[in-house]
Amino acid sequence: MRPMRIGNRNYDCCVNQNRIPILLIFGGYYDHNSRRVYDLVDYLAEKYDKMLLIGVIDYEHTPELFTLNNITEIPTLIIFEDGKPYNRISGKLCEKDVEAYIRRFFGIFPYEINEFDYENKRYDNHKIL
Repeated sequence: MRPMRIGNRNYDCCVNQNRIPILLIFGGYYDHNSRRVYDLVDYLAEKYDKMLLIGVIDYEHTPELFTLNNITEIPTLIIFEDGKPYNRISGKLCEKDVEAYIRRFFGIFPYEINEFDYENKRYDNHKIL
């Protein structure tokens, strides 16, 4: 299924009244990190077809949805199931981070977690089996 643009009119029906979990990507079209995640949207929609809906919320058009969900950093990804949010991820994200987040939600193992080591200024990869 194709990714959806989420706005004020369709937010409630997509998040609260949907039986399929939905991944919402909160970002801005003028933000470099958000555009990197937006490049993955079609790939994710195709890969997780019929398992997960994908929705994109743009800050420039619907800032009130950012306030409603307490979004303080873009991009932020949240999976909603039965209207309830699953753990969120935000910041500078790569494809592996997004894949690990989705795999964790569905309980698909193994998945990787990339943690930023601030002392050594590098990412450490940890596999959880």
